Amino acid sequence: MTRIPSLLPLLPALALLLCLGCAHERYLPPARPVAGMFPTVVPPQHLAQAVPLPLSPQELQEQLEKAALWEPLVQSGFPQEEVALLSRSLTRRGYGEVDGRRCPASPVAWVALLGEAPRTLRLQYRLRREDSPRELLLPLPPVSP
Repeated sequence: MTRIPSLLPLLPALALLLCLGCAHERYLPPARPVAGMFPTVVPPQHLAQAVPLPLSPQELQEQLEKAALWEPLVQSGFPQEEVALLSRSLTRRGYGEVDGRRCPASPVAWVALLGEAPRTLRLQYRLRREDSPRELLLPLPPVSP
């Protein structure tokens, strides 16, 4: 009868090789402004005041254009498709953000969008060349029935 060698003693060594082989892959976030639904730039206590704000992607883009933030974001690589993510986040949670801190080419470091009653969009943002954040309150037209 032939004896089949046991692979059990080799399992830890094989697992170590597998881990080391996969460890060289590092995830790096994109080097462009990124839309987000969860807060990283605004303190959590500010989020308690946020109210859901139904806003279409087109309306949101218009508001960013009014604030003169849209063009710099797009020029630094912000994809237009991510406006839908921001719109959905504002509609559901009353909060959304664009984080450009990892994109040195972007003049906009970050933008926080907060919904407020009655139908107002609060934009808090920081330009890379400035030390302190700015804030804009943009009243929105009423929703037509």
